[in-house]
Amino acid sequence: MNPMKKNPRNRGVRYALLPLAMLIAGEAAAAEYWLCVGKFNKVMPPTATYPTGEVVPMWGYALETDKDFSNGCNSTPKVPGPVLNVPVGDNTLTVHLHNNLVGLPYSEAVSIVIPGLVATMAPEFVTDAQNRERVNSLTNSVDPGTSGIYTWNSVKAGTYLYHSGTHPQVQVPMGLYGAVTQRFGYKLIYEGVGYDVVATRIFSEVDPVYNKAIYNGRFGVPSPNGQPNPRYPSSAIGYQPRYFLINGQAYPKTVPINMLVGQRMALRLLNASLNTRVPVLQGTPYLSVVGEDGNKLANPQQKYNVFLPALKTMDAIVTPTAPGKFPLYDRRLGLTNHTALGGGMLTYLNVTTP
Repeated sequence: MNPMKKNPRNRGVRYALLPLAMLIAGEAAAAEYWLCVGKFNKVMPPTATYPTGEVVPMWGYALETDKDFSNGCNSTPKVPGPVLNVPVGDNTLTVHLHNNLVGLPYSEAVSIVIPGLVATMAPEFVTDAQNRERVNSLTNSVDPGTSGIYTWNSVKAGTYLYHSGTHPQVQVPMGLYGAVTQRFGYKLIYEGVGYDVVATRIFSEVDPVYNKAIYNGRFGVPSPNGQPNPRYPSSAIGYQPRYFLINGQAYPKTVPINMLVGQRMALRLLNASLNTRVPVLQGTPYLSVVGEDGNKLANPQQKYNVFLPALKTMDAIVTPTAPGKFPLYDRRLGLTNHTALGGGMLTYLNVTTP
């Protein structure tokens, strides 16, 4: 006998559970995104040298809504690219990628890879001047004006950085990166690891000379006199970032995190820089690091700063015990906007009393 039918008092329970079941079932749909790669100009924060802000050419991913590129690319690229969220319980992510880098002084094939997620890779090679084969793309690439499809069938809860796997020393600094996230369950970042609020913060940097040289087709071109010249960078060896960003913005334009005393914050930290970054959340209890590169740690690690090499991701839980305004910044002091102090990789955690 079905007790839910026998006892009329259980009817409310039965029908109350329906919306939750429907929500879970609806959220389990496969994750599928349509992204366009395009160019745009990013205006950096004002400085004494550039009172209205230096204009730096960049490439970025844009989220398209027509889902077939029938009208080309209509959305504006941005840095970082859109967050690609995979629903709870789903292990498949599909990305349709269109390369809109056409008609530029310099353009090339692009792709998308996600370190930490298993996928079928098809590396592409080029032959250099010494007749040596070199890897030019970690997976199959998409030529300008064409489209391709990428699929991952092993997605699990965690935080990942997606980026172009083609000529990455050029395309990642130009802005081709973003975050992939998946929760384990309702307010669970990993199994058994709960949270109340979540924040994703991507650390990155910009070398305006490097970007301008790439955009104008000067990257890898010898300087006129044959001597090293920063206006003609021949490789990433001459890379010298001047702007330092969190989620694509430099302080004072960075977006703060707002929460209440006693809440648990899941802080997703990603590094899209070519250099190592060390985020610090000062004045709060320690960060309990619970995940690394999309893998739950067997034992949480208590830290006051997080070591983030290039392409690294870390997940941490922090529970403020008192109200206040707490700075989140890069301990390696990426805290300038070109030559101006008081900028860069700095934002705040604003904690208020319930």
